[in-house]
Amino acid sequence: MDVERSDLTNWKNKPRISHRVVVNNQTLTIFETFAYTDMIASINLKDLLIENHESENDCITLTNKLDKRKYVVCTIDMY
Repeated sequence: MDVERSDLTNWKNKPRISHRVVVNNQTLTIFETFAYTDMIASINLKDLLIENHESENDCITLTNKLDKRKYVVCTIDMY
């Protein structure tokens, strides 16, 4: 899935970069690459809030209820 990178501030539009998203029966984890050491976030499902994105139909917003961090996850654009 593509993850919107709000930390990359030199762009007019926030870039979407492909990431690996893994869901099991307890957590949702986002990895930057296929290496387990490149974990961006891991959220317990009981602490996860999933909402429709405010303006993009192909995206959802994932919020960690504990630390309030938000991640915008989108379907991968196929060209």
